[in-house]
Amino acid sequence: MAENPHRKVARTFAFVCYVLAALVLIASVFFTLAAATVEVSQLPVEGLTNQRMVFMVASPFLIVSLMLVLVGWRVQSLFGQHQRKDKLAAKSAVGCLRLGSLGCTLWAIPATASILITGKVVTTGEPAGLREIFVLASGVMLVVFLMLAVSWLISVYFAALNPQERLGAYDAYQNSIRPYLFKIVEPEARIFVQEQTMDVLEKLDPSLKSKLLVFLGQSGLLSGDTRLGLKGADFRRVDLSKINLPRADLHGINLERAILRDAVLFKANLQNARLKQADLRRANLQEADLRQADFTGQALEEANLSEANLTGTRLTPEQRNQAGLKETIL
Repeated sequence: MAENPHRKVARTFAFVCYVLAALVLIASVFFTLAAATVEVSQLPVEGLTNQRMVFMVASPFLIVSLMLVLVGWRVQSLFGQHQRKDKLAAKSAVGCLRLGSLGCTLWAIPATASILITGKVVTTGEPAGLREIFVLASGVMLVVFLMLAVSWLISVYFAALNPQERLGAYDAYQNSIRPYLFKIVEPEARIFVQEQTMDVLEKLDPSLKSKLLVFLGQSGLLSGDTRLGLKGADFRRVDLSKINLPRADLHGINLERAILRDAVLFKANLQNARLKQADLRRANLQEADLRQADFTGQALEEANLSEANLTGTRLTPEQRNQAGLKETIL
């Protein structure tokens, strides 16, 4: 996986955006205080109160500050990571369009409110009413719809990886971490493998995610002192039938709607795992740690949950009848 040559520049740019956002917020305090104390009766606008003046003054500052934070975050998430992301041009275009649509929507709120409060278009001073508000709302909705539609098209046809690219990313991942498996006990090596694993996970389809989990189990990266942390890892709808992961640390993993029929998860750590509507029929979960796991809608026919720790886990009467709960901790 290629190193990211733009990481420092991106992080610097993001930091500058955060600083500017903070300065805008500080400036908004002074202008808001001024709006709260100004004599509105001296202004040539009817129906204006100090509370309304505060809203009209503070809202643009808040919107600008929020957009600066989002721009900085987006730049850092795309260009500020350790590894260079794929399809950066397409992903950047999608990010710009989505941020632009959000900015248009937010900016329309104070613009509409100012017309309702003052009865005038603030920029021109001309009288305005419901017709102008309708025109403004329609224009904003049209622009936002077009921006979101274009961003969706780019994300589907240009930003997403095709099957060959996903397979290439998985092969590159394996090649990059194999030299570190022999020294995985070293903290630096384990951190590198952890980062590479979480990075490649976002690029894989369900079939490759299944292969990844098997590879991690066979490489000894899910148990013992060299285990990786998969908390929050997305393995939704992955077919893991008959997978053999005894004593695996799967704490906090997302296995929603995953197929785990006949899986061997003896003494596995599935604490806080998302197992909603997962298929665990005939799965071996003997002595597994299932505290706070989400079992909503699960199929548990003939699953072995004997001696498992189900503290804080809710099972329906039907699920209790389906599964073997001998000496289970509830």
